[in-house]
Amino acid sequence: MPCEVPAVALAKQPFRWAFGTLQAAWKHRDALFVPKYGSLGFVALPSIWIFQVLLSALSPFAELAMIVALFAGNWRIVLVFYLGFFVLELLTGLMAYWLEGEKPWDLSLLFFQRIYDRELMYYVVAKSLIYAASGRQCLPSQDLTEITAQDGMTEC
Repeated sequence: MPCEVPAVALAKQPFRWAFGTLQAAWKHRDALFVPKYGSLGFVALPSIWIFQVLLSALSPFAELAMIVALFAGNWRIVLVFYLGFFVLELLTGLMAYWLEGEKPWDLSLLFFQRIYDRELMYYVVAKSLIYAASGRQCLPSQDLTEITAQDGMTEC
């Protein structure tokens, strides 16, 4: 029987991931581009800052530009690129299911999931950046009440 999850709970775990990643990247910012730290300083931390922080923060503006381009009469080129990326994502999903030996029925929901997930992640990243900018050191305890006992996290 499928588990029903309240809509507000869907953002809790992604928020913990995004905020925790941001905290870890900030904590270790002194290791950026320091030869002593090797691939951590030259590969891992820069990729976190670029792909999980910077691009996540800028992606709402890219979507806004796409919407403006649609209404400005450039809908054909926008549609070509959007469908191209969607097909690429679908093909990589099919390959993942094939490698696991699973049936790819879940991918029938990919289009709707991408629309919902993208908006959810905009909210999560914005909330994480606001929490970090305001100086929060940990997550609010009300977000962790059910989870703390299970995974050993300490509340603030």
